[in-house]
Amino acid sequence: MANGKKQAQIAAAAVMRVLDAPPTESCIAAAAEIIELALHDAAREQEKKELTRIADVQAAAHAHLSRLLNASPSVIYCRQATNNYQPTFVSQSIAELFDVTPKEYFENPDLWKQRVHPEDVDRLADWVAATFEGGERSIEYRYRRKDGTYRWVYDKQHFICDAKGRPIEIVGGKASHLSCGSGIHAGSATLAR
Repeated sequence: MANGKKQAQIAAAAVMRVLDAPPTESCIAAAAEIIELALHDAAREQEKKELTRIADVQAAAHAHLSRLLNASPSVIYCRQATNNYQPTFVSQSIAELFDVTPKEYFENPDLWKQRVHPEDVDRLADWVAATFEGGERSIEYRYRRKDGTYRWVYDKQHFICDAKGRPIEIVGGKASHLSCGSGIHAGSATLAR
């Protein structure tokens, strides 16, 4: 507000200079122009402050949301509903569950094809191929970590749609419900739902 006061003082001084001149139409117009410029500058300064405040609030909300997402033991993820389902977001918890960093996930979005248990690959590939055949859906499969052990993963997803009902993003969550160790029983896979 101090900047607005300074602008008002400058405008007032200019008006006083103009008022020493004869009160002609041109003098009145000149004073009005000076005041209008001062008001415009003050409004622009106020708008900048408000935009900065909004940006600060958004940054704080984003940081809070990131802390919440990354505190979850589940992996939260988003993928495009087009363009080969490219990932757009993954929570930090992917490192704990899958033994993969978010960077590795983004650099190789098809890593699951190399890490899913061989007995689950076809079933999971069919599930991915049928992505748009229904709304909310889920599947369980085994995923191999870097140390060679497998974990059962429960993967649930749904779509975010545009105003016309067309899917624009796939949002999901993955959670591990138990470690499989290295000895997997062939008939233990749960079918996709």
